[in-house]
Amino acid sequence: MDEKKQTVDLSDTKTEIRLTYKEIKTIHFLREPTTDEWLDYRRRTSRFQFKRGRAEATDEATKAPMWLYNKICERVDGFSMNGTGLMELPDWKDKIPPQIKEAVMNIYLSQVEPGEEAEGN
Repeated sequence: MDEKKQTVDLSDTKTEIRLTYKEIKTIHFLREPTTDEWLDYRRRTSRFQFKRGRAEATDEATKAPMWLYNKICERVDGFSMNGTGLMELPDWKDKIPPQIKEAVMNIYLSQVEPGEEAEGN
């Protein structure tokens, strides 16, 4: 009997991240980053400075997940501002709290995990 292999459809470039914030369910719709965006994100996360003989992440490295969120988030459901749907505001991404952006990106970036054969290596 032939088993059909499961595959990831690379033409589906959208990801939905569901998050609860203040007991309200929110959905963040992300597209896949371009190669240039991904490389820029990786460069930003790699920036460190030395203070008192210790390496510390720069502000740019700390803000990298929020930068990537702003690049790849296309829509959010579940937020409003003074009774107006968030998506109706031209600067809607600026209204989303940074801890929400960071939490969404932590979930997004943790979706890739080693396969069974890679575990323990």
